[in-house]
Amino acid sequence: MNFHGKSKRDRHGRRKKQRDEIEYMAKRALSASKKLKRQSVIGIREWELTKARRRDEELLASQERALHAGVEAGVRELLDGKTHAELVQLQFDIESQLRSGAAKVVEYREAVLKRLNRYKAKACLKK
Repeated sequence: MNFHGKSKRDRHGRRKKQRDEIEYMAKRALSASKKLKRQSVIGIREWELTKARRRDEELLASQERALHAGVEAGVRELLDGKTHAELVQLQFDIESQLRSGAAKVVEYREAVLKRLNRYKAKACLKK
């Protein structure tokens, strides 16, 4: 910008205007930078949460598969074909046995309880 031939007041006004424009542009650049950083942090956070969710799902799936094949077959055999009311009663009985310590095969009872809600929902839909 050419300040030659301008009064001191005009030069000061133009410099102030220039300084204000530079500050404004710097703030815009800073806010754009902050926005980009914020979006990056959000993206990384979502990626980490997705990764953790997958890890948890894989852990649960591996725990499900860790049951002995005989236990899995026994659970299916016990739950298949029962009505909703029978399944509710079975759940009550198993929970009572586990609380009282009377359950003999705890792994089996816990496996039944894990799958019971799914079978109750299916039985409810069959009505």
